[in-house]
Parts: sequence; structure tokens; C-alpha cells
Amino acid sequence: MIGYDTAKNQKNGGRKMEMKESISAITPADGWLCRYKNPDDKNDVYYLRMACWALKKEDGEDCVVGMVNGGRYGGIEQADESQDFIGYVHEKDIKEPFTVSMVDWD
Repeated sequence: MIGYDTAKNQKNGGRKMEMKESISAITPADGWLCRYKNPDDKNDVYYLRMACWALKKEDGEDCVVGMVNGGRYGGIEQADESQDFIGYVHEKDIKEPFTVSMVDWD
């Protein structure tokens, strides 16, 4: 089981989480992307490729969340924790031309 302490570095709905969440299983997310609003242009969106789906306990209940590259220092993080997160989409369901962004942390 993988666990991470959300009280140190994660937020949920504007409130700081004060409990420990645990991930009990992960599965591949082949073809799945996370869609985000572009913070520099609200009429634009960008996509990040998902690392995996994770089954975790949140407030005592099981839920499935998408995980993406966690940034400058490696690891992965919950995709929907960004304020610019719109949702999950499979690449075959996207009708307009798109590219998958690479995150530049410098």
C-alpha cells in the first residue's frame, strides 16, 4: 500500500486535508488524458497524459482518481487537485486537433 500525507502539501476544495489518504491499487491509464484550462488564456485548454488510475480512500470511502506527473522533484500527484483541472478524457474522444503538453518546471 502506498500512502501519502496530504496535510503537508495537498489541498481539496480549498480546505487543507488533515487526514491521511492511502492508495490501495493502481492501474494503467492507457490513452487517458487530463484536460486543464490554460491559466494564461482562459479560452484555451491543454492536456497532460495520465500516469495511472488510483483507487484510494478519501473520507472513509473508496474513489478512483487520475494521477499525473508530480512536478519538478518526481513522483505523481492527483490530477484533479489543480484549480485549472477540467476533467478526464480519452484521446479517442477528442475531436479537435490537440497536443499533449510536456510540463517545464524550470
